[in-house]
Amino acid sequence: MLALYDQRMNKQLLDVCRQLSYEQLDQKANLS
Repeated sequence: MLALYDQRMNKQLLDVCRQLSYEQLDQKANLS
């Protein structure tokens, strides 16, 4: 049970991090 919860939380964190890094890349692309 805890492992499943952990995996779900990790996936959400990864998705958020990915979203943030994409947004940062977009901002850099807009600047250049």
